[in-house]
Order: sequence, then C-alpha cells, then structure tokens
Amino acid sequence: MPQCFRLVLYVGISCFLISCASVSHYEEIDKDVAAGRYTQSLSRIEESRDEEYRDRDLIVYYLDAGLLAHFAGSYEKSSKYLQTAERSIENAFTKSISLEASTFLVNDTMREYPG
Repeated sequence: MPQCFRLVLYVGISCFLISCASVSHYEEIDKDVAAGRYTQSLSRIEESRDEEYRDRDLIVYYLDAGLLAHFAGSYEKSSKYLQTAERSIENAFTKSISLEASTFLVNDTMREYPG
C-alpha cells in the first residue's frame, strides 16, 4: 500500500508541475522534485520569489512553496504558506466582489482595465 501511495503522490506532483512547465524557472525545480529533493526545490522556489513571481502570482507562489514544504517535511512552514495562500485567495475574492458591486452601483469606470 505505501508504494501505491507513493505512485499516486509522484503522479500528482508531476501533473502539478507539468501544468506549470511554461514557466522557465520550473525546469530545475521539476528535476529536483522528480529526484525527491524537495528541500532543494523549496529553496529554489523561495529564491525565485522576487524575480519569477509578480504581485499577481503570489497566490501561486504560496501554493507552490506550501506544497513543497509539506513534501520536504517542514509541516509548520507548509502550514504558514498554505494559510497565507488561503488568506490571499479570500482577499482577492472579496476585492472582486466589492469591485463588482461598486461597478454596479456607480458605473463601469470603477472597474480596473485588464489590458
């Protein structure tokens, strides 16, 4: 049963990281994860925060770091990253609702221009 769990775990991690393969800094991280070097992968993620993750991508950063910290065995660090990601998601959702409400009540110029 533990081997089955490991297989599912590796497939899940692989799918997660393959979906992010378009970002160049994930290439080395993918290699480290495939080799089971989660601590090194986490270090790479943390080092690339300022260069590779824009302000809009911080939720992805916290999710990436939380997942890798969990697999590296840093459960407290993982919990902090994932809680920060959860708060960031809630803030983004709340901001979106309040923005839409102001757009509805005032006019469309209240909405941010996505271009």
